Amino acid sequence: VRFEIVPGITSAIAGPAYAGIPVTHRDHCSQLTIFTGHEDPTKEETSLDYAKIAKADGTKVFLMGVERMEEITGKFISNGADPDTPMALVRWATHGCQQTLVGTLGTMAAKVKEAGFKAPAVAVVGNVVKERAKINWFESRPLFGKKIVVTRTRQQAGVLSKKLRDLGADVIELPTIRIEEPTDLLAFGMSGSFSPAQTVWMRSLKCSINFTPMPAALAVCASPVSDQARLKRSALAIWQ
Repeated sequence: VRFEIVPGITSAIAGPAYAGIPVTHRDHCSQLTIFTGHEDPTKEETSLDYAKIAKADGTKVFLMGVERMEEITGKFISNGADPDTPMALVRWATHGCQQTLVGTLGTMAAKVKEAGFKAPAVAVVGNVVKERAKINWFESRPLFGKKIVVTRTRQQAGVLSKKLRDLGADVIELPTIRIEEPTDLLAFGMSGSFSPAQTVWMRSLKCSINFTPMPAALAVCASPVSDQARLKRSALAIWQ
């Protein structure tokens, strides 16, 4: 099977960035450690050395570890990590429904249970979490957290949808209008244009109304020229 690899930015960096958390910062650290929080369940023991990870300098980021939060944070602390180390979880990063949970190594497991915080999420451990208070750009937009339904197609409302997303909204495009040709052009043309009495009169003439970009509509019938002129004047009088 042929395939293509498209290079991109890992969620371990992009997720925290959208929550206002840089993984490295000159005031805090210049080192980053990334590891998985969800190893192969068939393995008899972990291949992660939590003693080394807990004592490593800089920021630690782990992926897919929400369900094992209590176990992972417990191993950090039991291997010498400070329970008061700032920590954050970022869920559905870059989306309008993004959620960020902030705490510490010692409190995060309880916060996850209390908030009902679910996967998928990126976990960040380190003092860089403190920068969120100053550069939380994504979640501070005016429409962040709002879900807005645009009832037009992308071709009709693409510009509006983009502007709403730029303001932080979670946009759902749900077309609710379908355009079809009318089955009865005469009835369609008369609806809303003439009174019931005028509509009956026009039908009695067996005329068809040809709507044009001009203000007036002309009634054209299969009758002599003199009759057509008379009917034209009558239709114009009714239309006006």
